Amino acid sequence: MDEAQATMAHYLTMEPTRTIQTWKKTNNYGGSEGGKRLLAGMRKAGMPLE
Repeated sequence: MDEAQATMAHYLTMEPTRTIQTWKKTNNYGGSEGGKRLLAGMRKAGMPLE
């Protein structure tokens, strides 16, 4: 998990306004299970919800 958090922290330095909500607006997974897992993983790694 440390590697995922470090990677997310680096990503957020390049995209500081990116959140789970903005990600959903540009990447619609149609409520698929894979999409839900991806978003949950991004949240656990440290991407803000809003």
